[in-house]
Amino acid sequence: MGCGPTRVGFLRWVGEYVAVLSSERQSTARAYLGGKLTPVVAFYRPFMRRWPGLREYRVGTIEQGRAGNARPDVVALWYAGLRVLFRDLKINHAHQLWNMDETHVKAREVLQEARSTIIGPAGLQKPEVIMAAIGSKAAACTAACTVSPAGIVARHFVLVSGSASGHAYVKVADDKGEKKVVLASWLNDSAMVVRRDPPGFDKQIFDVWADLIAGFLSNIYSKDNELVLVDGAKVHLSVPGILTLMKAGVTVIAEPSKLSHLIQALDNEAAFGSFQRAIRRHVRSRSGSCVSSGGHFLVLDLMDCVKLAADDAFSPAHLAAAFAAVGVWPLDPTKFPVDEFSKGADKPLKAVDLKVLTDRVAPVARKALNTPTIVQGTLSTAGKPTALTAPDVLAALQRQEKEKRDKEEEREKNRKVTAAQAAVKKAKKAGRDAAAEKSRLAKDWGAVCAAAVEEARYRLIKENPSPRKRLLRARAARQRSRVPARVPAGTGASLQSC
Repeated sequence: MGCGPTRVGFLRWVGEYVAVLSSERQSTARAYLGGKLTPVVAFYRPFMRRWPGLREYRVGTIEQGRAGNARPDVVALWYAGLRVLFRDLKINHAHQLWNMDETHVKAREVLQEARSTIIGPAGLQKPEVIMAAIGSKAAACTAACTVSPAGIVARHFVLVSGSASGHAYVKVADDKGEKKVVLASWLNDSAMVVRRDPPGFDKQIFDVWADLIAGFLSNIYSKDNELVLVDGAKVHLSVPGILTLMKAGVTVIAEPSKLSHLIQALDNEAAFGSFQRAIRRHVRSRSGSCVSSGGHFLVLDLMDCVKLAADDAFSPAHLAAAFAAVGVWPLDPTKFPVDEFSKGADKPLKAVDLKVLTDRVAPVARKALNTPTIVQGTLSTAGKPTALTAPDVLAALQRQEKEKRDKEEEREKNRKVTAAQAAVKKAKKAGRDAAAEKSRLAKDWGAVCAAAVEEARYRLIKENPSPRKRLLRARAARQRSRVPARVPAGTGASLQSC
């Protein structure tokens, strides 16, 4: 709770205070607390109104506060960490520094929401545009871009919708018949297009990207150390992918969380800003071509738009400007916008000399880079940069993955035990139900048999009476034969008169 109690803690504290008062003061307290010695919520609001010097504050965890505010010490630690890594890895050339980030391409939203300007005769009331039909899997994709301040763009890595494994391809029909076209062939050399539904990153996809980039860097710059900057997203904390990059001589550093829009080159207006504008322009242009030809906007058109937008946005001049704008290459802490420090702060900062502050935090930068911070069982990058390839950090990630696997195995084991217990209970219940059904059927059959026996006994007795019964019947028959038949009353008088 920090220095200030919560409302529940405050009410509990008031109750503890009242409980130790004298009986006279407790009777006075009852008048304020509605006849009770335990304060309730109805006491809280009037109390706060009587004390205007007290205020309520919405608070979060220390990690959330560090991650949400661009504090001078965090930014200085970022630049000091880069300085340490540049010196240790001998990063002397622009092609040794890389930045990777993902961006979404939403072709359907671009076509539905974008506005175009046309030239027409005066007097048009409602000019409208016809949108091309979006083909299957062409509505959106995710492009993972890896760029260098030297103006180099690594192999494109794009995710499209779908569940098939391996390289994504489509079937295209032409005059010669149907053929398969690999989507990566519409991008730059040795690019890769992977299907995933939804088309976004996870740890398995990060491992595939790491294998692609490790091969690219080891083939072209095998003798130089490489440094890759990524944001602190959880999907980038995959041990297999990080180990793959380590084997290729690549060091991976995670930026402080929630600051990538300020310190990451690709998030700069010169990089992804230009890319998104270019992708909107090319998608609208290709949609018009599809309408003119009477076709659909297919996933091949989407890949071509990504290729054209990347060529327009990631030019050497744009990439150099993007890295320079955030002060990463050349390394310059003064490029950071100082106005961001006052956002979310209790008191605005008047002046901050980041260059001096970076020099002062340099002695602790190496420790901050190589020391993992674990919060709630997860590696946290809040408030400091983290070298993901550092031994301690990598060991922490491996422990987390092992714990996660152990928990998953334990859950799977518990699921199997629960399923086995449920099967045993189900079998026992089925046995009890079968026994009860058998008992019911036996009881019903016994009743039927008893009725049948009684009926048979009755018929047998009726058809074959006992000797005494026959004797009694014979006597009764003889007596009936000796007794004359009675004449109904009045019958004899009528006969005599006739």
